[in-house]
Amino acid sequence: MTVKRRKISILKIVIITISVIVSAIAGGLLFHRFYYTSIYVDGQSMYPTLNQNGTRDRAPERVEYGIVDTHFNIDQIRRFDIVATYYPEDYNEDGDLLMTAVLKIKRVMVLPNETFRFTLGGDLYVNNNLILQDFYPPEFRDYIKDTAKTSFKNRTLGADEFWVMGDNRGHSRDSQSEETPIVFSSFFGVLKAIEGTCTLDNTQGTCTNRRLENIRFF
Repeated sequence: MTVKRRKISILKIVIITISVIVSAIAGGLLFHRFYYTSIYVDGQSMYPTLNQNGTRDRAPERVEYGIVDTHFNIDQIRRFDIVATYYPEDYNEDGDLLMTAVLKIKRVMVLPNETFRFTLGGDLYVNNNLILQDFYPPEFRDYIKDTAKTSFKNRTLGADEFWVMGDNRGHSRDSQSEETPIVFSSFFGVLKAIEGTCTLDNTQGTCTNRRLENIRFF
């Protein structure tokens, strides 16, 4: 009788453990689906951080996709966050988003109210302090210095303005190239993870044949 009861107890523990694991996975999947927003990365302006299987000049055949968090306020944006954002040209005169608006993926370099400057070598100074841009792999840093052809004397951002740039400085249209900050209201989401690769259909604006690989968190 005692042996039988022990077997039943062990079986109950196994069933409960499996139920907890299944519930946790199901809850995680539901949270992922309804809390985060899926995006894909088109182009090479964020190489080598994103679309790593391409080159500095050419996107890979299969582009990367991931998720962004759209639940944030201005105080939660940190330097070097990667954001999905719209540009001023994506809005009409009334401030409404155009039907042709396309999200851009860039890195936040300078925060609101900061005074900053860039050197011709790509160094960033904020409030006269050198900011280490340690998100670049060592083999990419010389390339950045060679392509960082635009410098700025001291400039101060407004209370709701950010300076965003692509990691691939020689192949990015951003605040630096356009000499224009991005206001907080233009931000769509903050990148949280790259989950894999997919096949991009530019005619439909969709990413199909998704494959989980090279998962990275930000």
